Amino acid sequence: MLKINKKIIIFSFFFLFFVNINQAFSAEINLSSPNTKYQVGDIVTVKVFISSDKSVNAVSANLYFPTEILSFNSFSKSSSLINLWAYEPSYSNSDGSAIFEGIIMNSYTGNNGDIITLFFEAKKAGVANLYFRDVSILANDGNGTDIFSGNLTTGQVYIENESKVENTNFQIDVEKPINLKNYAIYFLIVLASILLLEFLILYFFGHHLLDRIKKMFMLLNSIPKEEDKLKQIEKEISVIENNTNLDIKNNDK
Repeated sequence: MLKINKKIIIFSFFFLFFVNINQAFSAEINLSSPNTKYQVGDIVTVKVFISSDKSVNAVSANLYFPTEILSFNSFSKSSSLINLWAYEPSYSNSDGSAIFEGIIMNSYTGNNGDIITLFFEAKKAGVANLYFRDVSILANDGNGTDIFSGNLTTGQVYIENESKVENTNFQIDVEKPINLKNYAIYFLIVLASILLLEFLILYFFGHHLLDRIKKMFMLLNSIPKEEDKLKQIEKEISVIENNTNLDIKNNDK
């Protein structure tokens, strides 16, 4: 009789242990953040996931956060597995809680299924501890069996003070001294260009200019000669007039 009781006890122990193991890993709700460190003023992103090895069709939970460090900003349910929200996601910055409850119409089995994404504003430096309460995950078994494992996961987000130095890789602009050598080279280049241009002008058009200059000098030289001729003519005319007057006087006598 004693031996039978021992076997029954041992069998019962393993049976209960097996059942508890299955229940413990049936369904869980987890959270994660793309970053673990943020600065004051940043928007902190927290994603809520569900993992279950049994088909589930409903989930609800309360997420709590420290109001002195985080302030709830908004949420996104665009990629959520939940098709029908029993209650629209709500929050309270005074209580530091965010509540959601919904139904997965097509049911879900798997790991890290997206439930909702929450956005917080980092108010103060410190460690923000986030944790779940009142979690319920219902199996898609026609009875609405709650298969939540009871594992209330927590998450931590580190908020740092905003850095006063935005960029340490700065450069100091130093005024460079004037390079006289470069200016001298530029001056010589410009001067050489001018001389080359003058040479080309003289080479192609110089003989025309020289001819014109010669004609101008010849014209200038001819002007005094013409004046001398005019003076000579005036003298000759004056002599002729004098002679004519003398002849007239002699005839009168």
